[in-house]
Amino acid sequence: MWRDVKEQRWARVEAHLAPSFVSMNGSGTRGRAATLDYLKSLSLAEYTLGDFKTTTNGADMVVTYTARVAGTFRGQPLPAEPIRMMTVWQQVTRNWVAIAHSEMPAHASK
Repeated sequence: MWRDVKEQRWARVEAHLAPSFVSMNGSGTRGRAATLDYLKSLSLAEYTLGDFKTTTNGADMVVTYTARVAGTFRGQPLPAEPIRMMTVWQQVTRNWVAIAHSEMPAHASK
């Protein structure tokens, strides 16, 4: 999904998000449409993902990971510090869609 965001393949990004998708960060909660607007305001130059942990529960999979991103959000530089993320994916037919996502600065978890 992050590759699709970086390459601005919006139809593919939309396909990754369930109709009832919700995300949360320090600014509050966003539904699917607001999340897509947020992602379209990003200009990712680079990103790295790591520290993956996955837990499955039936047709759902919880993925936690750390991201480092470089680029801009509405023309302003993105923070350089790592971000802790959690995404809940649900298997639908042969694909996976994100149903929930949360993120916070890595330093906030200490």
